[in-house]
Amino acid sequence: MMQILNNKKYLSLMVSGIILVLAAGIFLLFDNQEEEITPVIPSGSPGGFTFLELGATTRFTQEIRESLEAQLGSDVLETNTIIDLSVNYNGFLKEFFPDIHRLNIELNDSSGARIEHNTIKLTYRYAQRKNTPFYYVELVFSNYAKRPLYIKIKSKKEGAEIIDIFNGKYGEAKKIDWAGEKGSALYWKENNDILLVSKLKDRFGFSEYHITMYFVENINQLISLEHKIKTELEESKKKAGKTAF
Repeated sequence: MMQILNNKKYLSLMVSGIILVLAAGIFLLFDNQEEEITPVIPSGSPGGFTFLELGATTRFTQEIRESLEAQLGSDVLETNTIIDLSVNYNGFLKEFFPDIHRLNIELNDSSGARIEHNTIKLTYRYAQRKNTPFYYVELVFSNYAKRPLYIKIKSKKEGAEIIDIFNGKYGEAKKIDWAGEKGSALYWKENNDILLVSKLKDRFGFSEYHITMYFVENINQLISLEHKIKTELEESKKKAGKTAF
């Protein structure tokens, strides 16, 4: 009888040990899977135009900010900023990109009054210290959806090599030459978004390149949401006025 009890006790301990080993293995399996599917910036391209793997569907997080800082240096973060989509010279968007011009009008006041939007703006002025070809980078996100609205990048002569990269990645660009101005531009369109590279001269006569990515659908969503919020506020004020007396 004693031997049988000892055997049962031994079997019970052995089964318990096996269960613990299996549980530990399952935990490690799911733990490793979780680490693989939650990188700081996804290793897979979000599709469309991207900058440092940030694209139209990327959502701003503190981890993304830290990753950008590691690649571009220290940033300046601002919230509730104006949105200025204009580039090159006054009238450029109206002439060549009327849809972007229309969005810029909707986002700003015709009288010149300052209109602030619920945004997150990151500015990098020392990216060259990180051995990048950019001397200025500006990223603006919607603080509602946390998605990028536009990105502006400035580069010196290295911009010519960047154009070759764009041609290889997005196909042959369309060209713009504007009369009366010393400059030209190349642009690509994908899913209504626009990638624009403008070649200009600095004050010393040297070539520099201004790169702009417009995430048009994200901009449209911001405008629609702002209109909805404005309408709801106006209706709320009307109701408050009716019940005040």
